[in-house]
Amino acid sequence: DAGTSFHAAAITRTWNQMRAGGRVKRDANGNYPFTIYMDKRDPQAAKFAGLAEIVQRNDSLHVRYSLTPDRDVDLAQLCLTGSFELDVYGGGTVTADGRTVKIPATHGKTHFFDGWHRVVSLADAQGRTRLTFTFDAPTHLMMQDNRAWNGNSTTMRIFLGADKPFKGGRTNTT
Repeated sequence: DAGTSFHAAAITRTWNQMRAGGRVKRDANGNYPFTIYMDKRDPQAAKFAGLAEIVQRNDSLHVRYSLTPDRDVDLAQLCLTGSFELDVYGGGTVTADGRTVKIPATHGKTHFFDGWHRVVSLADAQGRTRLTFTFDAPTHLMMQDNRAWNGNSTTMRIFLGADKPFKGGRTNTT
């Protein structure tokens, strides 16, 4: 959808965001491998091996992200981050399991949506549903207004795993 992007991220305790990097090329199984390096300058630093499984079925995409750290890593958050341009979504709504919240048209509360949900839809300012996420189980997600940091987007974080620290060798999925 126009004005929308996604990436996997590891967010440190000091709120530095380490984004996934990799090739936009499928592996032999049709999945997209990627890596999150906790410090690209240090080859000995921790890293997460990631895999995005994306399958189109009719008019929807079925997506599963998996992230596995090579050792125990203490983070604030491990998540899939969706960025939605406020030019498109500002003044629209986010609806989750029957609860609807307005996406701010002007900057107000930074974190405006948080909870555990199975179905989440985003509508633009004209009321058109642009995206719907359906999860197999209740999934923790949060939305924030990035204008607090001079951005022009709202971000949805879909959290992967609840272990803290994230255990080496244990796969976290959504």
